[in-house]
Amino acid sequence: MSAEYNDNKIQEHIGGNILEPLILSESEQKLCDLLDEKIFVSQFPPSDMLKGAIWATRPENIHNPDRIAQAANSIREILYPFKRNWKKNLNSKVAGTLSKNDIKEIDKIYLYFQNMTHHNNNEISNDFKKRLEEFKEIMINALDKYEIVYKKMDVILAKGPEDD
Repeated sequence: MSAEYNDNKIQEHIGGNILEPLILSESEQKLCDLLDEKIFVSQFPPSDMLKGAIWATRPENIHNPDRIAQAANSIREILYPFKRNWKKNLNSKVAGTLSKNDIKEIDKIYLYFQNMTHHNNNEISNDFKKRLEEFKEIMINALDKYEIVYKKMDVILAKGPEDD
């Protein structure tokens, strides 16, 4: 159906319906919580950007030719603090527990999303979805790691000095 114009008003909504609410998986919600707790951004909570990326790539949005670039831009913005002055932009406990391999993996996924934002956004959405899942896994592993380290340190410190 085409929209009809009458006195410069659109008589019909484009798309025809409202999408169902976005329901995050348990791991997606965990990542949202980790992102908001551990990454400093200036304008929007990083979890909002992740939710926007997930929303944009929903199957119902298949007819939006810009959905991949929109989602890639959101992910790129989340990863940006890792690229520029990351020790300042990240919670200090997180910055101190990132390994060289964590940074290497984050760099690799950042470059993919950077490329999808500016170029090659005609790539099939299945590959993009796979990379989005890879992003989620990399970020949960990198951001949640400090919890393990600091919990172990808390146990050691709670014991106090050992008497010989």
